[in-house]
Amino acid sequence: MPKASRRDFLLVTGTGTVAAGVLAALPGSADAATPLQAPRDAKPMLVHIADPDGAELHIHTGENSTVVRDRELVIRLQRATGKLG
Repeated sequence: MPKASRRDFLLVTGTGTVAAGVLAALPGSADAATPLQAPRDAKPMLVHIADPDGAELHIHTGENSTVVRDRELVIRLQRATGKLG
């Protein structure tokens, strides 16, 4: 059985964590007790941490952009990428 490093584990699981975190941060999303499911027509998205200190994220899908402020999500994303201890 091949050994999996912590980095490999984070790379594989980080994508799901980021997607779940972004979906949870969006206005009108289901409460935490409801399991998250991506809609069938889900499109790729790009999340840009515009202001880490101000906890501002820009979420881009297609030609649309949404601004979200969520300090906890910014910290989780930074940790997932190894940019925060």
